[in-house]
Amino acid sequence: MSEKVEGFSDKENWFYQQQGKWLFRFTNEDNHHAQQAAKYCDQFMEDDEDEMIDDELISCFNCMKRRWLIEGFECRGLAKKENV
Repeated sequence: MSEKVEGFSDKENWFYQQQGKWLFRFTNEDNHHAQQAAKYCDQFMEDDEDEMIDDELISCFNCMKRRWLIEGFECRGLAKKENV
């Protein structure tokens, strides 16, 4: 498994905040950025296998804390971390 970087301090590289939600900056087809974001995220949790869509395990697209939206997804892990 890939090494995690504590703190995920560069979350703004991959997400922006809108109405209290952290939204992915890229499209639902952008595997590269989803994999990079997950690699540096200390909130990543592997989702059920039937929910995974990326061939690379460590990807926001395969994270249990990802919630799909019409044009992207929300990261619930970042929102939860802010409320701690």
